[in-house]
Amino acid sequence: MAKAKSRAKAKKVEHVKKEIREGTKDIGKWSFIIGLGIAILVGLWAGFGNIDMKILTVLYGVLAVLGFIVGLINISGKEAQSFLVATIALMVGSSAMDSALGALKFEQHIGLLMNAISKMLSAINYFIAPAAFVVALILIYKLGKD
Repeated sequence: MAKAKSRAKAKKVEHVKKEIREGTKDIGKWSFIIGLGIAILVGLWAGFGNIDMKILTVLYGVLAVLGFIVGLINISGKEAQSFLVATIALMVGSSAMDSALGALKFEQHIGLLMNAISKMLSAINYFIAPAAFVVALILIYKLGKD
């Protein structure tokens, strides 16, 4: 009888753990989507509009916090290496694209569009870099622990 209760309790605990994992996946997924959306909007606003530097700094801080949340919650052990490779490619690629866009700022209207795209890429990096940092730290810790 005690074994049956113990198994039932273990099964219930496992069910609760599974629900918690599912809930954190949703938080991580929505954090990523919201963070990417904010990064795109901030970049476009900074590129096309006249944004105050204090506001821009606060928005970059929000993006960094969302990036940390995504790194802590959303990326599992199986995805860590792929995520890090993708973030490296994204950050290096966006830096190279930013340099290429700088060469295209020769006309006022095209220059404004290229500036907006450049600012958008920077904002995405402000979001992605903290996520990559957290995932890299966790991966290094797990590798060192083994």
